[in-house]
Amino acid sequence: MALRVPGLWAASCIALLSSSAGADELVVATAEVTASPQLDPDSPNTKLDCLRPGARCPRRGLEQQVVALFGLRGSETAVAGSDTKGGVSLSSTSASYLTDRQAGVSARASHFAFLGGGRGGMQGGIGVDLGIGLYQAVGPHHGPFSRLGGRGFVLSYPVFYASLIELPDLQLGYQWLSRSLHLELALRAGPVLTGRMHPDGERRRLGGGFEWGGHTALRAGAVSFELELTHVEGRDDQPRGGVDLVAASLCGGARFLGACFDARLFSGRTDSGASPRETVVFGLSVGSFTDESNRAH
Repeated sequence: MALRVPGLWAASCIALLSSSAGADELVVATAEVTASPQLDPDSPNTKLDCLRPGARCPRRGLEQQVVALFGLRGSETAVAGSDTKGGVSLSSTSASYLTDRQAGVSARASHFAFLGGGRGGMQGGIGVDLGIGLYQAVGPHHGPFSRLGGRGFVLSYPVFYASLIELPDLQLGYQWLSRSLHLELALRAGPVLTGRMHPDGERRRLGGGFEWGGHTALRAGAVSFELELTHVEGRDDQPRGGVDLVAASLCGGARFLGACFDARLFSGRTDSGASPRETVVFGLSVGSFTDESNRAH
């Protein structure tokens, strides 16, 4: 099985997930060739046919959903008390979910990357969020899951910088995943190994603390929505309290063209500030769009 996620780290995701499949369940997937409905996935002849280049083979109990966009992104960055800065960049973003009811495996992978410039100078960012774990089927398409993984990101704008690395990251939630509908609610927590937040030249360290929060994902038809809430606890030697992070994205498209709106909010005290500083980053991306949902009963 394989999560189809664009980006330089896709090979590691595929290797990690493929290790959960048996040696006799080799699957070669392409977007151009679809499996014959008469094929029996448990037949020895079918498994031999799957070795043919270009073959796409059914797999019982497998659910997969992929949303991805590659194109141009326009953005605005607003730090409380300073001027708003805009920019244009080349961007890539994706979210992929996979559930194997037979193997009892649930996996999630998402990423974003962009590079460009605008008023004030260069801007860029990259982020990865990975998790794989156990799944218990309650019904044909739903059940609870637990995943263990990690995440990290770096954002750099002329008036704002932020970074965070969390490892390990524990996710506990419930999922409905089918061809027409995907709904997921999860709690998550883990230690923050390192991180920083620099709004308009001010500084705040995020490393050495503990993070807790949650995320939700909803896809209906060609529209997908994701929301992530994060609270980074302040360390004992930091009397300035915690930092709150909110990230949201809304994507949709038709055929091969789509658009994604993304927004991020950072709120917390800095080393020199007595009151919280808030930073809002939002962008709109337009480009090549992929929205796939594959299912084998």
